[in-house]
Amino acid sequence: MKKVLFTVLALAAIVLVSCSEKKSTTENNPFMSEYENEYGIPPFDKITYADYEPAVEAGILEQNAEIDSIIKNTAEPNFENTILALDNSGEILSRVSGVLFALGESDNTKEMQALTEKLLPKLTAQSDGMYMNDSLFAKVKAVYDNADKLGMDPIQKRLTEKYYKRFVRNGALLTAAQKDSLKEINRKLGEVNLKFGNNIQHDLSECVFFVENKDELKGLPETIIENAAKLAADKGKKGQWAFNAIAATRLPVLTYADSRDLRRKMYETYTTTASHGDEFDNSENIRQILLLRQQKANLLGFNTYADYAVDPYMAKTPKAAEDLLMQLWRPAIKKVDEEVADMQKYAAAHGDTAQIEACDYYYYAEKVKKEKFNFSEDDVRPYFALDSVVKNGIFFAANKLYGITFEEMPDAPKYNPEVKVYDVKDAEGKHLAVFMTDYLPRPVKSPGCPRATPPRSSPGTMFRPSSTSLVTPSTAC
Repeated sequence: MKKVLFTVLALAAIVLVSCSEKKSTTENNPFMSEYENEYGIPPFDKITYADYEPAVEAGILEQNAEIDSIIKNTAEPNFENTILALDNSGEILSRVSGVLFALGESDNTKEMQALTEKLLPKLTAQSDGMYMNDSLFAKVKAVYDNADKLGMDPIQKRLTEKYYKRFVRNGALLTAAQKDSLKEINRKLGEVNLKFGNNIQHDLSECVFFVENKDELKGLPETIIENAAKLAADKGKKGQWAFNAIAATRLPVLTYADSRDLRRKMYETYTTTASHGDEFDNSENIRQILLLRQQKANLLGFNTYADYAVDPYMAKTPKAAEDLLMQLWRPAIKKVDEEVADMQKYAAAHGDTAQIEACDYYYYAEKVKKEKFNFSEDDVRPYFALDSVVKNGIFFAANKLYGITFEEMPDAPKYNPEVKVYDVKDAEGKHLAVFMTDYLPRPVKSPGCPRATPPRSSPGTMFRPSSTSLVTPSTAC
C-alpha cells in the first residue's frame, strides 16, 4: 500500500512539473498510460517523435520512486516486496524504450536516429543506476541468500537468481570508483555502437555505383533492372542504372549478373561498407568498441570480453563455444572447397579460365546446380512465396509442434503498412502473444546488425513487454 501511495504521489509530482513546461507533450502522450487496445499493442498512429523524451523522463522518475519504495520498505526482504516489486517497476519506461528500440531497428528515420542518440545515454544511466544501487542490491541479495528459508517455489527462485546474477554482471560488486568507470564505459559503448549501426545503414542504402551500358546487366531479373533504373533517376542520373548493397539487390546481382565486373563492383561495395571516406567510416568505431569491451570485461573480472559474453550461457568459456563452432566450420569449409572445384571445372568448360573468387561464388553455384542437378532457384521460387512460407511453413510447423495458431489482425496498430500483425493463441484458443512481421527491406530498416545496446531493464530481455503481449518486429532483409 505504501509503495502504491508513494508511486501515485511521485506521478502526481511529475504531472505538476510537466504541466508548466511540456503540457502539450504529456497530456495526451500515449506512453504515459497502459495502451487502450485489447492486447496492449503500441498505438503507432498516435505516437509522435515529441512523445518519447517526456515519457522517458517521466518513466525514470516513476521507476526511481518505485526503487526508493523497495529500499525504504522496513519489512524483511522477500520475493513479493523485492523481486516481484522490482520486476513490476518501470512500466512507463518499459513502454517507451520498447517502442524506441524496436523502431530504431525497423523504422530508423533521421528523426528516430536523433531521438535515440539523445535518449540512449539517459536510459543507459538509468539502468546503470539501478543495477549499481548498493541498497537495492542488498535487498536482492538478501532474498537470493535466503531463498530456501523464504519457501519460494522454483519459478520464484529462478527469477530471483536471474536478477541477482544480472546485478553482479552489471557491476553491483564493484567499488564506488570502479562503478563510476563502468558507467562511463557503458555510456561510451552505447554512443559508439549507435554510430556503428547508423553508418552501416547509411552506406548500404546511400553508397551506390552506376552502370551506363545496359549490356552489363545481362542475366539480371527484370525487376532488379527496373529498380536500378528508378534508383538512378532518383539520384539524378536518369537513363543509367544505380545499385546499392542491400540484400534485396546484392544477392540477385551476385547470383545472376553475367558481367564479372558488375559482380565484383557489388561485392566490393558490400565488403567495404562503412570503411571508406571520413564521415561514415567505422574503423575508429570498431577500435573503440574493442577497447571499451576489453576494459569492461577486465573491470568485471574477466580476461577478455569473449569470456564475459559467454559466461551466462551453457558453453561458459570461449574455447567451448569455439570448439562447437569448429565442429560445423571444418566440414563446411571442406564442402565449400569441393563446390568451388566444381565451379572451376564448369567455368573452364564454358570458356572462363579465371580463378573463381568470392564475387563469383553465388553466380557459379547457380550454374553448377542447374547443370549437375537440373536445379535452379528460379524453378522453385513460385513455391516459396513469402505468404506461403510464413503461413504454410513456419506457422504450420509451430502449430504441429506446439499447438499454437496465428490469427491475422488486419486492423491492429502498425508502424508501417507492410507490417502484418498476428494474434498468437494456444491449443485452447487462449491469447498468448502478439506477433508482428516486417520482412521487406527499406532504407530505414536495420540490415541485421544492432544499432545500439539497449539498457538491461529485466533479466533476459532488452525491454519488458506487457504481461499479455509480445511485440516482435522482424527486421530481416
